[in-house]
Amino acid sequence: MARARNIKPGFYTSEDLVECSLAARLLFPGLWMLADREGRLEDRPKKIKMAIFPADDLGIDILLTELECRGFIKRYEADGKKVISIIQFLEHQNPHGKEQDSVLPDENGFYKVNERSKNGLVTGKHVFVKLLINIKTMLAMFKTNARIMQAQDQHHASPADSLIPESKDTVITHTDYLSQQSRGPTPAASVCLELKKIGIIDLNPVHPKLLMLINAGATIDEFMHAARIAKDKVLQGSIKNKADALLQRNMGAVKDWKPSEMRMRSDGT
Repeated sequence: MARARNIKPGFYTSEDLVECSLAARLLFPGLWMLADREGRLEDRPKKIKMAIFPADDLGIDILLTELECRGFIKRYEADGKKVISIIQFLEHQNPHGKEQDSVLPDENGFYKVNERSKNGLVTGKHVFVKLLINIKTMLAMFKTNARIMQAQDQHHASPADSLIPESKDTVITHTDYLSQQSRGPTPAASVCLELKKIGIIDLNPVHPKLLMLINAGATIDEFMHAARIAKDKVLQGSIKNKADALLQRNMGAVKDWKPSEMRMRSDGT
C-alpha cells in the first residue's frame, strides 16, 4: 500500500544521489511511498516495478543494487523474509501517528511494536519482539473459541501492568510463563487468565493455534497486544462476536414462529 511521504528541496541537489542513474533517482522516492513506518518494504523487484514503473522496461533489481551500493538502502533477509530498509528514513520522514506497525523485521530479526493511545496514535514507547503474532490468527481464535465482554481492561488500566515498559528500547526475547514444574497453571492457561482480565473469556487453552504460538516463543505481552487490537475489531463490528452471532441466528430462526392456535391454514381457515 502506497503512503504519502515528503520530499525536501535538497533531495535534487544531493551530491551522492546525482551520481546515480536517472532511473535509480526516480525509483528512490518511490520506495519511500511503498515503505512502512520504519522505512522497510518487501524485497520483491517485480512487485516494486508494477507499483512504480508499470509501463517501463527497467531492471529493478539492478537499480536496487545501485541504490544499495550508494548507501541509500540496505537489502537483507531476516526471519525468512527478504527486506529492503531505507537508510535514515526516520530522519527525513514523519509517518502519521495512526500508521500501522511494521510487519517486517530489522536486520536482527526483531519486530517493533508501538504502544498506542485509545485513539490509535503512537505514544512514543515501544518494545522489540522476536515473534509477531498475526492479528488474523488471534481473531480466528476469538471467533471460534472465545467470547468478548465489555469488561474493563484491568491489565491496561494499571500503569504497573502496562504492555510497554518505561524503557523505549525494551527487547522481549523469551516467554515469562510459570514453570510447569510448579502446581501453577500451564503456559496456555496463563495466557487465558491474562486475556480474561481484558474481557476475553472462554478461550480454549488447548486451541492448536494458541499452543503453536506458545511453542514458537510468543510472550504474554505479545498475546495481550494482539488481543487488544482484535478485541477492538470485534467491539467495533469489524467481526461478529461468537455469542452475538449465535443470538442473531436463533432470533432469525424463531422470527416468524407463532403458536399453533394462531397459525392460519393454507386455505385461509
